[in-house]
Amino acid sequence: CRLHSFPTRRSSDLDPTSHALVALARRGFAAADARRRSGAPPRSAAYPADAALHCLHAALRAVTSVALRFWASVAVGFLISARPASIAGLTAAAVRLTPEAVLIELTVFKYGTSGSAPRVSLHIPTAGEPDPIRRLFRRLLSDATGPDAPWFGLRDLSLAAAAGLRAVAAVSPPGTRFTPRSLRSGGITAAYAVGVPMERIMRVSNHASTAIVRRHYLDRPVPPTPAARVFFHRFVPATRSLSCPFHRSPLLSA
Repeated sequence: CRLHSFPTRRSSDLDPTSHALVALARRGFAAADARRRSGAPPRSAAYPADAALHCLHAALRAVTSVALRFWASVAVGFLISARPASIAGLTAAAVRLTPEAVLIELTVFKYGTSGSAPRVSLHIPTAGEPDPIRRLFRRLLSDATGPDAPWFGLRDLSLAAAAGLRAVAAVSPPGTRFTPRSLRSGGITAAYAVGVPMERIMRVSNHASTAIVRRHYLDRPVPPTPAARVFFHRFVPATRSLSCPFHRSPLLSA
């Protein structure tokens, strides 16, 4: 990919290379080049479910739009196990609530932005009432400034993810480090731990190869935690009709 091979543009036009998603692609290419040169860079650690749940709690407690979107970026990214650029591209026009589910039309960015970027449909089942995930999306929709205005920013996503890690004193395993992409592997790892079938995980994360998921995204085996169940128990077929495990929490039922 040649990021500088754009046609000559008028000075009044925006510079396409200044877009945040292009900057993200550049960092990705630089990281790939560093891997080729050094051979063994730290791999991305899976984001812990406890940290994601802290961000979900903080978003539901938020009293300002800025705080709501800041914390919600991590909770939503962990739930849908998406790449950072796809999380940042989420808008109100892409989300719809039904009595049974949250429906999301997600744009799949792999190496930056493109007018032909594919879109996938995500079906997030409701896990009884009250459901904190459904409450979060309802708040985001009611707070939206416009149908096509992005909800989240890449910088805020990175800062919020780091704040969630600090809140639960999370430490990455040796040879790994936490990055915004940790939300993707963390969500997949947590979903697998609570018993979500692999085909459902791949449907949400938009993967076509089981081998790739197991090799690159499933972190070391982790036990199923209450925090992971809040996000992913809804995808386990035998439990979709059950209430959320945290339904008695004063915060989540407020």
